[in-house]
Amino acid sequence: MCVIHQIFSIVLILFAVGCANRSGPPIAAVSGKITVDGQPIADVIVTFEPIATDVSADQRSTSLGITGADGKYVIKGGGEQFNGALVGKHKVTLALKEPEGMDELDPKYNVRTEMKKLKNFKQFPKRYNASSELTFDVPANGSNQADFDIQMK
Repeated sequence: MCVIHQIFSIVLILFAVGCANRSGPPIAAVSGKITVDGQPIADVIVTFEPIATDVSADQRSTSLGITGADGKYVIKGGGEQFNGALVGKHKVTLALKEPEGMDELDPKYNVRTEMKKLKNFKQFPKRYNASSELTFDVPANGSNQADFDIQMK
């Protein structure tokens, strides 16, 4: 199974288990922009997973967003029942959304300008997804500046 499918499956399970009750911990709006070497990139799944929190495991929820052509995303959670993420520190993972019906990106199929610039780029290195080093502290009043510039050169 592809990394992207594994991440997506885990997120869906966490949504179902952790987001049924919104009377729990505080949620704040989060949005931002993903760039690679300064260039916006589309179709990136941005996942926020709470870490180091005093919220019980059954109330934690992983939230995600998908970048548009401009690299911008809005974090949603609970099957889109709410916008945002739990207040506090999160591990952030990035994975490319795969085109429908494809197990991996095909350079002949994928003609988006940002992908051409990345020379057949297929997935982010582990330090940005499976073993992500990225973190973001969601403040109580939310943030529209959860921006990450990924260096691939």
